[in-house]
Amino acid sequence: LVAALERSLGTLDLVIVNQQLLHGIHSPRLRERLADLIRGASIPFICDSRAFSDSYAGAIRKLNDREALRLVGVQWESEGAVPRADVERAAETLYGRWKTPVFLTRGARGILVRDARGVHEVPGLQILGRIDTVGAGDSALAGIAASLPPAATRYPRRNWETSPRESR
Repeated sequence: LVAALERSLGTLDLVIVNQQLLHGIHSPRLRERLADLIRGASIPFICDSRAFSDSYAGAIRKLNDREALRLVGVQWESEGAVPRADVERAAETLYGRWKTPVFLTRGARGILVRDARGVHEVPGLQILGRIDTVGAGDSALAGIAASLPPAATRYPRRNWETSPRESR
């Protein structure tokens, strides 16, 4: 899998690493090999990992607010919404740890982003009535990936926080 990915890197604009199952394919060896690829890649990697976010140095991260709290040592037991201040503290801590953009999904409250320019908020959509939230995180991940600047040749490594307009 990693060898095939490595051979394909020159044809890609971005790689998504999505780890959802604790006992899935993300073995220590796979995580190590992916981390090596991330370090040497000229394209961004974006990682959505429930259990191994710290394993992917150099990757942009997408997590939900509760996963972020857990990674900074805070247990959130309530079913209620995580207060924005707590989410922002977690985003600041994780950005400081990883030095790459951090996207924290907040359910109906949208997404809180921490990047080199600071903290930004993408508001959630107000949906009236009952909704099925299965796949919401994957949809957010796809939207984030689609919004990142394309063509690694026009955007030097680790310059993913610059929008196309700003880089001209």
